[in-house]
Amino acid sequence: MQLEAVTIDIGTSRPLVLLNTVDSDELVAHPLDRVRIASDGTTTP
Repeated sequence: MQLEAVTIDIGTSRPLVLLNTVDSDELVAHPLDRVRIASDGTTTP
């Protein structure tokens, strides 16, 4: 699965991931689940 990242100006004190319903269903992700974002060999917890 390949996801597209878009920067949105939302003021939060920690990283926040927003998924649409189709992607969250495919990933079996639920509200408040933790996710890991990886790009170019680096990972953001």
